[in-house]
Amino acid sequence: MLFSLRNTPQIRAQRELLERPDILWYNAVCAPIFAAENKDWKIFGGYWAGKKERIQADYQLLQTEYSAVNSGELLDKLHEIVQTGERFHYNHLMNEYRNRGFFDLSREQICMDAAFPHLSLYQRRWLYDMIAGYKTYEEKALLGYDISRAIYGAQLGFTAGHLETKEALGLCKEFAKTLQAAFSNWEDFTNSYLLGYEYHTQQDKQDLSSGLAQRIYLIEQLHKEKGPFDLDWNIALE
Repeated sequence: MLFSLRNTPQIRAQRELLERPDILWYNAVCAPIFAAENKDWKIFGGYWAGKKERIQADYQLLQTEYSAVNSGELLDKLHEIVQTGERFHYNHLMNEYRNRGFFDLSREQICMDAAFPHLSLYQRRWLYDMIAGYKTYEEKALLGYDISRAIYGAQLGFTAGHLETKEALGLCKEFAKTLQAAFSNWEDFTNSYLLGYEYHTQQDKQDLSSGLAQRIYLIEQLHKEKGPFDLDWNIALE
């Protein structure tokens, strides 16, 4: 009934994209955001196109989170996120911390009051997480977060009408291939996504009311159930 009443070009495109392995892979990269926004990760864009309230919300997200009100601004922002994103400042900060000897400190040392008396306990835990993440993934530590935001932004552009289907798909493919080459599995991707979210928000993950704690819970559930992270990481994105 939905398709007969609202068989728009966008919905026809979404129907054609259903179950395509590459589309599901792109959507899996957005799954943490889709889950937080109560969207369906199996549908390109997260919901069937044409829902006015959803479109209005997406348009607002593009303005507030991507500083974009048209296709040109959105394209510039998406490429900026992929090329530099949160990684640029994070990597500079980590190099500064390493030069100051912070990388040689244990978690216990970093979390001691005497070590950083000007920081609260959760800020010291945040500092340790940032350093530990860089030690594990180095300069690509936040890449999962940046690419997830970029692919999600391309899909917002599609649902809000800034991008045609072909253009949005091309961006998703380009960004996804960068991510796929950088990591080897979904666990590394979600670790990177959460590290980036924690860096960006500077929230306390032990505060169960925080957005960070919510993202951690949602990702844990997505890993447990048969869902996006059951896809083969190494599928051909051609």
